[in-house]
Amino acid sequence: MLAIIDPGDEVIIPDPGYPTYGSVTAMVGATPVMVPLREENGFRMNPEDVRKQITDRTKLIVLNSPHNPTGSVMTASEIAEIYEIAQEHDLYVISDEVYGKMTYDNVENVSITTHDKALEHSILLDGFSKCYVMTGWRLGYVVAPVKMAQRLQDFLVSAVSCTASFTQWAGVAALTGDQSFIPEMMSRFNEKRERIIKGLNAIPDFSCQMPKGAFYAFPNITGTGMSSQQCSEMILKQGHIATVPGTAFGANGEGFIRFSYATSLEIIDEAMAKLQKIFK
Repeated sequence: MLAIIDPGDEVIIPDPGYPTYGSVTAMVGATPVMVPLREENGFRMNPEDVRKQITDRTKLIVLNSPHNPTGSVMTASEIAEIYEIAQEHDLYVISDEVYGKMTYDNVENVSITTHDKALEHSILLDGFSKCYVMTGWRLGYVVAPVKMAQRLQDFLVSAVSCTASFTQWAGVAALTGDQSFIPEMMSRFNEKRERIIKGLNAIPDFSCQMPKGAFYAFPNITGTGMSSQQCSEMILKQGHIATVPGTAFGANGEGFIRFSYATSLEIIDEAMAKLQKIFK
């Protein structure tokens, strides 16, 4: 965003969405324009909703698929339509694909960069902390148009000089090495996904869609009569279970809370049993 956004520009952001999108937009003096992700649309960004928000100040669209916090995965046709919008209005699209290899039910993550190879409108962000379990190594990469990449290099050199060499070699090994562990890992995640969604849907006044990617569950808790913040705090205090209120990801997260199932089946079962007791 430092490379392409000026004060007064507008940035289209999914709501709910990863909070950093909005905070960085504000930091560079631009205006976040929130596009609601609706439960009835599987929490996928609707291209028509994006089109309605385009103004002469729009500079950038942010995509995140597979999505945090909802686990949604956009379809190939939705991605193509977003690209058409960007092309029509000469906009950039940042595609945050850090969960790109983490999908279920034979759902394929389609990158917007397939449309122009990141030569004109599209920018790919990816990292190693999720799929390659390198959390804390702070290693990621950008695929961007050449002029933008040159500008990004200026920022990178000034900010961090360079990423640690040994973590870079680890990233090379991750990308070029045997990838057979990924379907094995996702098979285990699928078991956890099915276990937690079944458990959440058995909780009185909870309703949870089956996520198509990542490792998050995003149940609707409006039936409890509580706000997202109230529900999340009660679960923490009474069950010692850490969740995130949906409002931490934007105003449209109200009525939902986020669970991460990047843990063991035993812990998931224990958490579901505690929730049953709390909401009985």
